[in-house]
Amino acid sequence: MLTNTTTRTENILQLEAIDNVTKFLFNVNPWDVFKSVYGTNHTQGYGEEKVKLIQRGVSALWPQLDKGHRQRLLDAANHRYRDEKLDPPVNLGQGVTG
Repeated sequence: MLTNTTTRTENILQLEAIDNVTKFLFNVNPWDVFKSVYGTNHTQGYGEEKVKLIQRGVSALWPQLDKGHRQRLLDAANHRYRDEKLDPPVNLGQGVTG
């Protein structure tokens, strides 16, 4: 639901970010996700640990990321899917009608 502090446009952008991250984690090779989020200068064991976390999905990965790594994930996902926009429902934030 829209609040006094968020606009319809902000809500759509937030939904697009969620959609982009979800697609990114589902469609991109986990090692490529790892490189996008953590960089390339890590031990094999560290990489394997993080790839297992990535493979478990956004609900497992997101809470483990600090602010900087969350931003890197968002940036990579938004860049990959920058041309894909959601078609907002007509009643976004207005509740269910009917």
